[in-house]
Amino acid sequence: MIATKAMLDQLRAERARNTEHLDYTIGGPVEFIVDSAVAADRERRIHQEESTLKNALQKLRYEQSFSSREGMAKAHFNHTKLEIDHEP
Repeated sequence: MIATKAMLDQLRAERARNTEHLDYTIGGPVEFIVDSAVAADRERRIHQEESTLKNALQKLRYEQSFSSREGMAKAHFNHTKLEIDHEP
């Protein structure tokens, strides 16, 4: 699954939402266990998607830092050092 900022924001919004309403639920320890498992899974997904987005940003910055050097190397490939030093 591809992590996006919108998905991450949605998970965070679900975490912060307080759902106080009447409904028919099992109640007791079974409901607590299920709610805990859902919350733990949501937190795991938030952490996983945050780290995925951070890694993608780091990779982008790393590749961007070398792209200008690669372009310069291609431009200077068939030139002597004297020609490169005297470019306007």
